Amino acid sequence: MKSGRIAKPLILLGGIIMATDGYALPTDREQPIELEADFGEIDDQAQVTTYKGNVVATQGSIRLTGDTLTIHYNDRGKAEKVLLQGKPATYRQLLDVEEEYTEGEALTIEYHAQQEVLILIEKAKLTQGAKLFKGHRIDYDAQRNLLKARKATPEELAREPGSQGERIKVILPPAKKDKAR
Repeated sequence: MKSGRIAKPLILLGGIIMATDGYALPTDREQPIELEADFGEIDDQAQVTTYKGNVVATQGSIRLTGDTLTIHYNDRGKAEKVLLQGKPATYRQLLDVEEEYTEGEALTIEYHAQQEVLILIEKAKLTQGAKLFKGHRIDYDAQRNLLKARKATPEELAREPGSQGERIKVILPPAKKDKAR
């Protein structure tokens, strides 16, 4: 195995954990990536890197936690799909626009790098300040600034014993009053 290939998954992680890249703090990219886990495996042939056991990945204000982090990358060394699983897996990032953290949690968090789509699956919750989005699945498309939430389908309920099939929940705080009055 070439030594340069070993570092590639860590470099990829920097691009991966920037799921809301356009809205992130500009200094997050300039910070070192720190990753902790009980186990790590880099499989160059399969183009997959896996970290298991109390996984914590940070870069600047960005923090991911979970039981397993799997990174799939293409022949050019670019991340294609990231899968973070946990009970729950969590995502947190400080946005420069609102100076509030965006926090997400779900049993599975997927990030599709080419499309810049973040997907939270099963017991999904996404908050920003007092705003809350909750459902079985939440898809956030950063390129289109589009958020979708939905309840579990009958097929998903059948595969996931104990799922409630609850409807989505959205909480939007009232607009702040203008102090100039």
